[in-house]
Amino acid sequence: MANIRCPHCGSPARAYANRWECGYCGDFGVLSTRQAAPEPTQTQNVTLTLKFVSKLDFEETWNDMKNVISQYAEDLLPQLGNVLVYEISHALATPGHTTDNEKFHALDRFLQGHDDLRNGPNIRDIIHASKQGTELCVAQGKLTEDACGGFWQQLIRKLPAGDYPEDIEDLLHGLGAFYQYFVSDDWNAESLIRFRELRDAFEYHWYHHQYFSPDLGAAIARLQRDDTGCIDDDCRDILVSAYPDHFRDYTLEDMQDFQWNYLLEDLAADDPALAKNMWETILVAAGPDFTKNPAVEEYLMDNSPFAEDD
Repeated sequence: MANIRCPHCGSPARAYANRWECGYCGDFGVLSTRQAAPEPTQTQNVTLTLKFVSKLDFEETWNDMKNVISQYAEDLLPQLGNVLVYEISHALATPGHTTDNEKFHALDRFLQGHDDLRNGPNIRDIIHASKQGTELCVAQGKLTEDACGGFWQQLIRKLPAGDYPEDIEDLLHGLGAFYQYFVSDDWNAESLIRFRELRDAFEYHWYHHQYFSPDLGAAIARLQRDDTGCIDDDCRDILVSAYPDHFRDYTLEDMQDFQWNYLLEDLAADDPALAKNMWETILVAAGPDFTKNPAVEEYLMDNSPFAEDD
């Protein structure tokens, strides 16, 4: 048995028949064989050439991607095909991309076999764009820190506020797998590299939305039912919603370290009128008679920038 290692994670892989499989990460592929020309004698030598062939299950990967979107925004499913086409055309616009006709035939069969993909760009459009070095469906599918396509903007708006939605990473893994399959015929962990690029960009835009376009109604509702579980974030969100111009130049790093009570303390010395307006905005959001909410009342009074004046 040949000693081989998984090209994905580097762990020892098992070889059997004409296939290999990694017991650590689950990656697998096929081994190609080449038979040498017969010797003049009756003895024949067989040369085994190890060649890792990266395989992508189009159907399984596509279904996994759709399942993620169905959890949050089923109405975005028709646009998911354009995001996929963007990712493939992005790979094919990269120098050194695959020229394997078998992969293109498989893609053509896949696109033609799904109603939700058949009406978008077809294989001829994709190959033509590849020859031109251009990308398709950029307006919807592109995702970098500098660009957030329409699909991604809508998805982020539909995601619930709160903790980062880690299952979105299944969608990003799927896109990374399609990218890797078409960007090269070599397995050099391109799928993981691309996944990390997409994840970093998605996190950037998700956090930007959380900080600068918060769910004001949810923040107010928590204060008015005496819920202090997210009160620091709620007070921050109330101020960001009421005074967007003040926060216009804040970066994500600024918002990650932001403490609303420290802001009001600083403003009370530099711009007392603005500080008082912001403080009253929080009190109004807490309700006309928030003193009936003892936990919220205690927290706000303990953090009042004007405590000495009261």
